[in-house]
Amino acid sequence: MIDLACARERKDAEPDLGPTHTRKCMLMPACNRSGFGLLTDANELLPFDENGNTKVRALLQQINQSGDLRAVVQGTKSNDILQVKRIELKKH
Repeated sequence: MIDLACARERKDAEPDLGPTHTRKCMLMPACNRSGFGLLTDANELLPFDENGNTKVRALLQQINQSGDLRAVVQGTKSNDILQVKRIELKKH
């Protein structure tokens, strides 16, 4: 998972952005407001719908994990937006 502000600005220049991106950054006001999405291993950004953003915000408040926030998302893709039904952190 990643916030859209960082993903859009940095994903092309930082190939390891997904695994190195932090919870602390995602909680920063500007990053949090931008919304969230998945940054795939192929460096494709899949933005979440507002329901997904709400779920990520709640998840970020519940976890202590600082980085490598890999997620399993259930939902459907519509107009390049993931309509999120369920999201959970992937177990390492």
